[in-house]
Amino acid sequence: MISLRRTAFIWLSLLLLFSGIVTTVASYIQVTRESDELLDNQLRQLAHYIGEALPTDLQPVPYNPSFEAEENFVVELWMAGETQARSSNPTAAVPRQAQNGFNNVRTANHAWRTFTDIDARRTVQVSQRLDVRQELSADAALRAAIPIAILIPLSWLLLGLVIDRLSRRLDKLAASVAERQVTSREPIAVEDVPRELAPFIRAINDLLFRLQASMERQRRFVSDAAHELRTPLAALKLQVSNVRSIATTRAIKERLDEVDQGVSRASALVQQLLKLARYDAEATPAPPEPTEVTLLVRECIAAIAPLARSRSTELELQAAELPSVETSPGELKVLISNLVDNAVRHSPEGGKVEVEVKAAENDIVVTIQDEGPGIPGPLLERVFERFYRVAGQEVEGSGLGLAIARSIAERHRLYLTLHNRADRTGLIAELRLPGPFGQPEAPLTHP
Repeated sequence: MISLRRTAFIWLSLLLLFSGIVTTVASYIQVTRESDELLDNQLRQLAHYIGEALPTDLQPVPYNPSFEAEENFVVELWMAGETQARSSNPTAAVPRQAQNGFNNVRTANHAWRTFTDIDARRTVQVSQRLDVRQELSADAALRAAIPIAILIPLSWLLLGLVIDRLSRRLDKLAASVAERQVTSREPIAVEDVPRELAPFIRAINDLLFRLQASMERQRRFVSDAAHELRTPLAALKLQVSNVRSIATTRAIKERLDEVDQGVSRASALVQQLLKLARYDAEATPAPPEPTEVTLLVRECIAAIAPLARSRSTELELQAAELPSVETSPGELKVLISNLVDNAVRHSPEGGKVEVEVKAAENDIVVTIQDEGPGIPGPLLERVFERFYRVAGQEVEGSGLGLAIARSIAERHRLYLTLHNRADRTGLIAELRLPGPFGQPEAPLTHP
């Protein structure tokens, strides 16, 4: 996945680095040029000053490498008619130039930059070594470039802080969206988001409103259809019972039994649809109250025991006496009942369903193990979808039991998972409730 934060930082850092390099080079060139002009002007002024003074004698000044670079000049003076120069450093032997102005001169030892001022009375020539000038120019240019070079990493640090601050605002927005309830009708606030993201947030709000409207229409349809079907199904079941009482042959009674079973399955489906529609429509779960999980599980098993006996399935409970927890007992009972019912229906006749209630770390854990065919690994999450059935498993049921269990778990922020048994065929449903031993942070409903 591409990181917008990292991409922006890399490209902006490269841009700053390129700009810094270009600025440093341009500054170096500009300062070098200005240093040359300054040193040339210094040669010119020195020559004019000496020429105006017209000294009768020019005392030699021995060249000393320990002098400051600005002092390493050679001054030469020729009066009218003279061929021998009066020089501040005769050993330099800078040749006399025949024209006024600047020249670059090469001697046996050094290269020189000279300025010659010639008139009828005298010739004044001031020279400076080129390597000295270059050293001066390079030093000045380097001093000008160092602040820019220092600013580049500082700009990277500042850039990182700015991007991090902007990304924190996006993280805050993402967290606020993640905390929203599915049924929330409040639009996502755009006051605290960057101006460029405001159109995107408004588009998301519009999409959420349309999605909620569509879900509301779907829930209303399911609820209305279930309510409308419940009455005729009850009447149909009553009519089947009445007809059975006057049936004269065994064949007719068997057909009526099949009809009665079909009506019972349809009635159970309608009840499941009504439950699902109710859980989807309610914005908040029922208020929590102290609940003894072990007692509640015993009640669920007692309610499903007739179904288990009809299938010759053994129901075994291993339960520890645990403290009460704060939850909604009615919805938790529906959740556990659906899990146990699913386990009984998928276990073969004569099989065994094991239910265990125990404390694990800070939580209370309810596990239901069956001896059914299990579920292929990639489909363990899909079985929580509404009406989804694993191919090849023709088990009587509505296909909504696990969907309702997941819906309740999500409403109460419980941790519900399915995984196959390792010791034999079968499935294990595990429900983890935050116990009185310490509340975990933000329990999830699935991995």
